[in-house]
Amino acid sequence: MTLDDSTRQVELDVSTAVDNLRQAQETIVATEKAVQVSQEALRLSNERLAAGTGTQLDVLTSQTNLTTARSNLVQAQFNYIAGVAQYQFAIGTETRYNDMFDSPDKRPDTLTNWEANKALRSRYDSPLDPDKPSTTKAKKESLSPPQGKIDFSND
Repeated sequence: MTLDDSTRQVELDVSTAVDNLRQAQETIVATEKAVQVSQEALRLSNERLAAGTGTQLDVLTSQTNLTTARSNLVQAQFNYIAGVAQYQFAIGTETRYNDMFDSPDKRPDTLTNWEANKALRSRYDSPLDPDKPSTTKAKKESLSPPQGKIDFSND
């Protein structure tokens, strides 16, 4: 593979990632509108049922449609977050992720120098090494004697 081929591949990866981000953003807008429409349909179904002109089946159908719309919104938000990760991978940035879902319209912050160095050190000091406990708690437990008596009579 030549430098020109590599350059074209990177440009393609970045443009694909940008297109996927735009599509995911538009999908979020559309699914948010679908959730609003489904909420209004459920409200109207409940009012018709209360007035005696609707049926319980109409309300259940509206609830199902609202649940489906909300599920589609969550999937669209996930696709956006995955698109952000794909974009960051394509442009080669290290990012800091947390354990909570961030709002999909916010891009995760890049690592500080200290965090990047810590991540680099941790690549060579893996908790998966068989000779190392993975956490401080595991280390403490591995150095603690077992609780209670050990029965050797059945050996």
